[in-house]
Amino acid sequence: MADQNQKQVNRLKSLSADYRITFNTPEGERVLDDIVTHCNMLDGVTTSDTNELIIQAGRRDAAINILKKLNWDERKVIDLIN
Repeated sequence: MADQNQKQVNRLKSLSADYRITFNTPEGERVLDDIVTHCNMLDGVTTSDTNELIIQAGRRDAAINILKKLNWDERKVIDLIN
């Protein structure tokens, strides 16, 4: 069990490094900016339609998940979205 947990930890560390390698370049930051914009991460919910609300929440969650994996500080995230 401990061996399997260690494998999972190693996989997550490697994946986090992969995200940083991918998005810590000028090209990666442009793509990430497009993802954040397309996923409406900064917009409030603007619908009363339940299905559309679920779609909007899923898009926002995808963008937030990427930013969490990058482990950027607040200033870097603000610079990206401005």
